[in-house]
Amino acid sequence: MASSAESLPFEDLVVVELGDRLGAAACGSLLASVGATVIVVEPAEPTRNGKHLIRAVSTAGKQSLVVRRGSDEDQKLLRKALAAADVVIVSSDIPDAPNYAGHISKDAIVCDVTAFPDSVPHAYKMDDKLVQALSGIGIVTGTADGMPTLSDAAILELGAGTYAAAAVVAALRVRRMHGGGQHVGSSLYGAGVNGLVTFLPFHFSGKMPLRGGNRHPMCAPWNAYQATDGWLLLCSANDDQWRRLCDVMGQPELAHIGDLTTLADRIKHIDTTDAVVQAWVGTKSVDEAVTALSGAGIAAGPIVPVEGLGENANVKHRGTVRHLPNPETNAPAAIAAPPLKLGRAASAIPARDSGRDFVRNMQERRAQAEPTADAQVRPLAGLRVLEIGQYTTAPLAAKQLATLGADVLKIEPLTGE
Repeated sequence: MASSAESLPFEDLVVVELGDRLGAAACGSLLASVGATVIVVEPAEPTRNGKHLIRAVSTAGKQSLVVRRGSDEDQKLLRKALAAADVVIVSSDIPDAPNYAGHISKDAIVCDVTAFPDSVPHAYKMDDKLVQALSGIGIVTGTADGMPTLSDAAILELGAGTYAAAAVVAALRVRRMHGGGQHVGSSLYGAGVNGLVTFLPFHFSGKMPLRGGNRHPMCAPWNAYQATDGWLLLCSANDDQWRRLCDVMGQPELAHIGDLTTLADRIKHIDTTDAVVQAWVGTKSVDEAVTALSGAGIAAGPIVPVEGLGENANVKHRGTVRHLPNPETNAPAAIAAPPLKLGRAASAIPARDSGRDFVRNMQERRAQAEPTADAQVRPLAGLRVLEIGQYTTAPLAAKQLATLGADVLKIEPLTGE
């Protein structure tokens, strides 16, 4: 994580965050973590919807500007901020959202974070869980013999906010190279469909993706197992890892004889596979099992209770959670550090409307160059990427880079991943 003395890539960037969705706040927070000055526009009084439910998290590291309906002074300040903004984040599907398009610079990046990629009537009523249901996330989440399960975590809002920040960065690169502003967008629905990456191969091969609980649809053993003092997740993806796991469990013969020798066999006999692993894990503590598995190069880790996160060794070592004074409650609020390695953690939660003088004293924005004929090129055209990482994360990241125009060369073993 960058220290306060280090320069960050977007320290000259001015962002106005108008959008009411949590995804808009997540986009603004990511941009703030890499140096941008983010002015978050807030209502005069706390509301019970959208990002305002968790104001401390949504506004940390930003400047706060309250805009009251009917106040000419507030509207004037907002127009000044919009005219100076390089990026404006909106949520166009929120009802009664004021239209400030005429006050935004023509070379600014306007980023729209919505429930759906196109205009859908009453879409503002679509919260994270509803879009999980509509995008297919709900039907593949939960146990095979249970009902579809929807996450209380705002996975699609945060996913849409992450994609939105990436879109802004791509659009800024185009503006830097070719001039001109752009209108970019990200949706909860799009983030949901992209989240089906491990299930879509089944669909395209004519099979029905099924709910598998904590299992992986294409790998085994991959599940949550109960130790003597808690739960752990074990992730085994190929036959070599299975052989090592069998050695750890003291049953090397399972990797060479019987019904579980190949990955296809283990998926076919998944209940037997899980029973074998559970019988071994069930005799160990979480620490004992994870230590033995990690020593054999097998991915495993404890399933940490939320109340125990503050004492988790990884959280402490990485400074993942900081406690900042909350001006609205006069009590500390737990704020997560940015997920980006080069990101700068928020140092304060702003009091409501505390950024008013900051906006009032903002300098007039310098006009950017007019767009050239190349302004419609793909943002990452000319960029070369080597994809060496396996599993889901690295290939998904490389896929997004390729979608934006990068030339991606995938390095993979002869046996496949």
